[in-house]
Amino acid sequence: MSAQAAPAPDRYPSRVGREGGFVRRTDPVCWGSDDPQPPGPLSRSQLQRFDDDGFLVVDRLIDETTIAACLAQLAEAEADPTRLASELAVTEPDSGLLRSLFAVHADDGPLGSLARDARLVSVARQILADEVYVHQSRINLKRGVGGKQFPWHSDFETWHVEDG
Repeated sequence: MSAQAAPAPDRYPSRVGREGGFVRRTDPVCWGSDDPQPPGPLSRSQLQRFDDDGFLVVDRLIDETTIAACLAQLAEAEADPTRLASELAVTEPDSGLLRSLFAVHADDGPLGSLARDARLVSVARQILADEVYVHQSRINLKRGVGGKQFPWHSDFETWHVEDG
């Protein structure tokens, strides 16, 4: 008879009860923050802003040509009935327009290239002080007029509970 070790407790329990609440972080936002200047493209002040705010705006990080190519790829996906019917696409219930596209990082086109772009990967690597990979990706399209809303939510809880 073999004994199995009990699973480690979940440091970020999600969907456990009906009441929402806050859980104090046990892990740092920016790893390697003891280093006066962790190696990577972000300055110490940019890392501090990310640590404080949870996001960082970097003007002109992605050039207009790349953005145009990504938007063109989305337009092609919206016009492709096979793509719209795939399990990687979610359409608006009323109009059938593309609402969400999953696994864009695995695509060979401009969107997949952007997910693997060194300008983004090096930032993630610097923040986490480790090698990185994309586990999940999704683009949500929210049109200015029409379509269902995307209420405030946190993707972490969903993907943490469903994918570990």
